Amino acid sequence: MVVEARPFVLNHNVENVPRLYGVVRPQARYERSLDLIRRAKNAAPDMLTKSGFMVGLGRRWTNCSR
Repeated sequence: MVVEARPFVLNHNVENVPRLYGVVRPQARYERSLDLIRRAKNAAPDMLTKSGFMVGLGRRWTNCSR
């Protein structure tokens, strides 16, 4: 339904790396999120697709350079 509505950009927030997926998004699966974007692009190759990530999630100040 969303692809048929032809949004200017289809976004799906992947939000983090596979290692943290179970903690941050316990009801989600990393591969399913990527597959959603892949399927949308295959259905409408000319539609812009993107994902969003949270940078720095899982880091602590003790192991980051300031």
